[in-house]
Amino acid sequence: MEEYPEYQYLIVDRKAVINAAGKNFISILPLLIKRIRLTDTFQETLNQCLQVASRSSYYEVVEYLIGEGADLNLAVEEVRFIPHRRKLTSLQAALIDFQRYKATQAGFSAMHRLTDRGHGLSKSQIEEILDDSQPSGTEADASSQQRTLDTILAKGADPNRAVEYQRHPLNIAAAYGTIETVQALISAGAQAEAVTGEYSTVLEAAASRETGVLLIIKALLEASIPASSTNASKIAALNEALSYFTWFQSQHEGRFRVSKSLIDVLRVGPGAVVRTLLSHRPQEKADDSRYGHLAQMACVAGDQDCIEFLLQRGMNVDTAGYYYGTALQAACRVGNIAIAQCLLDSGAKVNILDGAHATALRAAALGGHEELSRILIAHGADVNLSYKDRDKSVLHLALASKNHAVFKTLLFANADMNTQRQNQSHILIAACKHRDVTLVELLLSKDVNINILGT
Repeated sequence: MEEYPEYQYLIVDRKAVINAAGKNFISILPLLIKRIRLTDTFQETLNQCLQVASRSSYYEVVEYLIGEGADLNLAVEEVRFIPHRRKLTSLQAALIDFQRYKATQAGFSAMHRLTDRGHGLSKSQIEEILDDSQPSGTEADASSQQRTLDTILAKGADPNRAVEYQRHPLNIAAAYGTIETVQALISAGAQAEAVTGEYSTVLEAAASRETGVLLIIKALLEASIPASSTNASKIAALNEALSYFTWFQSQHEGRFRVSKSLIDVLRVGPGAVVRTLLSHRPQEKADDSRYGHLAQMACVAGDQDCIEFLLQRGMNVDTAGYYYGTALQAACRVGNIAIAQCLLDSGAKVNILDGAHATALRAAALGGHEELSRILIAHGADVNLSYKDRDKSVLHLALASKNHAVFKTLLFANADMNTQRQNQSHILIAACKHRDVTLVELLLSKDVNINILGT
């Protein structure tokens, strides 16, 4: 260490050298390497330095170590994650932490906010749910990661070497990397034909992602990688994408944690992947109940193309369950007349009792959607159908919407005015409490009992 005479007698062990590589100390790493060059563990230390630097995306350190003779394709034991240490090549190490999309939640996710818990969704709240202007968070500097990967591939790393950690590089990249990562590996000849790791194929690994997924799925399909071209592979990937739409009663939102908006889910996320894979499986029917959850999301987002596609592929228009009960109820909740009409034209039943608002008409009433209320009544909607032991009356919902036209439509469709229950006051008393003279006069015109007792 001629440049640092005060350290010329410093004893340098392999741990210090590995730490320097893992902390991007490129300026002093050559000096440390020089001090251990004649030791018996020099090559092993050099290879572990390469693995650590690759994992941390320190491309300058990676390039230096390769120049010093580090073996790109040798699998060495991890320095981190004791006691569960694996053996990884530098390429696997570079990819294993390529988890760009951080699966964390700040408050409620967009998927959670679409379920209004029985409260009215304002226009601004709906716009917030649909907003896709905020990008998903990232853990690491993607440009450094990509440059590290490019360096390792350019220097001769084997893109198909899996060794003891049985996940091919392309399989890892599909699950965690960017589209650029996947394309770089495909260009380098990556195949990932073997069944490896957590997912049976690279296509299934890609479909396991919540974000950054559509372009990767398309790239894999276009590349015609053998393991991604079989029908079994496409079916497994489709099931993986559909798993995001599995219903959890306690969460009311499926598995979504990272997506910032419904637009994300439907245009570039799992919803888009489902449609893409279905397009590559022309005989596949959309008869899984999870398509019902996807359809409800599409209704809230106003994605009529998605609804029409699912119906064309055999989705049951009355698939029940999930938060809104049916796709029709979801469309009526947000006031989407075009999608509601599409569903009705496809045979949707108007008197299914299910979901947060019990019926489509009640959802429309709560939203203050007069035209939809009229359409549903014209299709035979029962204005008084509800869960009697828990629900507010449909007139109370219309009162909450502050839309006089909806209230009048329901009232003249013979909505029950005798609404006094344990959990709600009589509708006349409720209208008086709201100081709504117009509604009081409407009720009086229908000969409401003015002598009703209550609070």
